[in-house]
Amino acid sequence: MESEHHVLSDAETYNSIVMWALSGICSLALGFQLIRRALGHVLTDNSSLLLMMKGRARLMLLMSALIVVDSINNIYHFYWIWLTDEYMVTSHRMVLILSSSPCIALVVMIIFYRCAMVLVSDSAWRRYYLHSSRIICVVAWLIHAAGGYVAMREAAHIPATEAVHGKWYPSWATALLVPVPMFSIAASIWSIHVAARRHNQTFRTRQVTPDSRTAAGMHKMTTAGVRKSVGAQQAPTTLPGPPPGGFPNPTLLSSSPVPGTASSLLAPPPALHTEAEDHHRNSNKSNQFPLSRTFQWLNVVSVGLWITVAVLAFAPRDHLSVHYNALLNFLLMLSLANEYSFGHLIQFLNRRRKRSQRRSNAAAVSDVG
Repeated sequence: MESEHHVLSDAETYNSIVMWALSGICSLALGFQLIRRALGHVLTDNSSLLLMMKGRARLMLLMSALIVVDSINNIYHFYWIWLTDEYMVTSHRMVLILSSSPCIALVVMIIFYRCAMVLVSDSAWRRYYLHSSRIICVVAWLIHAAGGYVAMREAAHIPATEAVHGKWYPSWATALLVPVPMFSIAASIWSIHVAARRHNQTFRTRQVTPDSRTAAGMHKMTTAGVRKSVGAQQAPTTLPGPPPGGFPNPTLLSSSPVPGTASSLLAPPPALHTEAEDHHRNSNKSNQFPLSRTFQWLNVVSVGLWITVAVLAFAPRDHLSVHYNALLNFLLMLSLANEYSFGHLIQFLNRRRKRSQRRSNAAAVSDVG
């Protein structure tokens, strides 16, 4: 019996717990990343855009739900470690209790509600999003419970000695926990992001109207342009004589400054909409380039690894598929770290640089005045 099955040691049990915990966390993070992309960048307050993106938002929510279900299945491997290892310590059992289906569904529901409050500004879409999150959590909970029921029935037919000495989980549980559905999801992530980027480009092209171009031309004047005008209009060294029509009315100097006078050299009052325009411009840039090239290549590599994992899942069980799954989760962590940390750091540094540049320009203009 022991020659056919691999007996789990304490180190392997601990490594399995850590690996499946990381798998669940990464899958959850990837699912919420898709939700953030679908509802945070693609959808806006424009009602026509909301109508156009309704089907795509539903598709992204469905994909996110499947990823959340896969993360719950990964965390569900804890139960098989619990059944097959009789030397599990109390802390491991507490982790298993916290990773049960009610706790996971509650945490997912809280995060869904938090994302809805932060990302979705339209009231109708917020209600729709919250309703979809309830359905997602209930479906994930039911699938989790159904998989556990079938697996427990299969485990009941296994002798106690065989369950203790190395049988990780029954065949039905293996079929339920294989990440084959994740292959299609991972393969469609990159294509959906590319489609969303093209849609954003075409929408912004249609959104440019003569009114918006005129408004953009009115606000095009910056402090750099003021400095150029100051350098071009030097103050005269000698006082000119009275003009042919006499001196202008002093009351009109405040409203219409005469070129060459001190009032014409003053900078215009600072606009209050600069921060909002910069934030809107940064959001447009993030919509135009929603993914970095590194993130795209990591997704392509992940698709190949999912194919390998799906093939190895039907092969005789060994530790090779576990290593591939751990490598995949490592790539997912890299992609999420690249998208969240590096992308937000670059945006933060750009905002700081633009803010300091505006302050220096304003200080230079005030010194000249």
